Amino acid sequence: MMNIGAFLVIGGLLMAFVYPAIKTKVHETVLATAQVYERGDERGWKNQSINLNTINNPAKLKLTANFLPGTPYLENIVRFRVKVAGPQEVVLDKTVQVHVGKHIAPRAGFVKVFTYVPQFYIAKSGNYTINVSMDEKPDFSLSSVAVTALSIVEEPDTSMRTPGFMVFVLGLFLFIRRRKRMQKQSSQQAEITPPQTETPKPAAKPVAKPVKKKIRWGRNADLD
Repeated sequence: MMNIGAFLVIGGLLMAFVYPAIKTKVHETVLATAQVYERGDERGWKNQSINLNTINNPAKLKLTANFLPGTPYLENIVRFRVKVAGPQEVVLDKTVQVHVGKHIAPRAGFVKVFTYVPQFYIAKSGNYTINVSMDEKPDFSLSSVAVTALSIVEEPDTSMRTPGFMVFVLGLFLFIRRRKRMQKQSSQQAEITPPQTETPKPAAKPVAKPVKKKIRWGRNADLD
């Protein structure tokens, strides 16, 4: 259980801190929306001005088109030309395709289709002019067209942070519980086991000292 607790602690930390550092998610923020065409308006297609800032880089546009109901579409692809001009230069000039499909629109309501224009970079903060036109016939059962400016933001994916903390707490609880149990078992084992006594060593025998030979001096010294 101690190993399981340790693994859960490490796994929870990885989920809470390492995963957000290596995994990002893309978030889109709406900067502005402009109506560039409305059926019945005498001006027809209108140039719109929106304020963009360099802190919103990169940016992109979402083109939304509403078609009138009850009209057969002879083409399944409608092409729009989108142009974005800034204070210094044109930052986007591209033709995009909107798929409407070969079908008859319903009698009630509008058919709404949209497409994303490839992203572009804002060279300088200021007012940008958006110009949209249709490459097809002027009257193609079109009701209205709107353009939405979006800012693309990449941020850390923190979706695993809360589960990671939960796994970390669970692993820490199991680790501490197992450790206390092992310490308790060790203390109980020490109380049951009697202390070991050392066997007395036999007394060492005295070593006899060598007897010194007496030296005789005089006449009888050589007789020995």
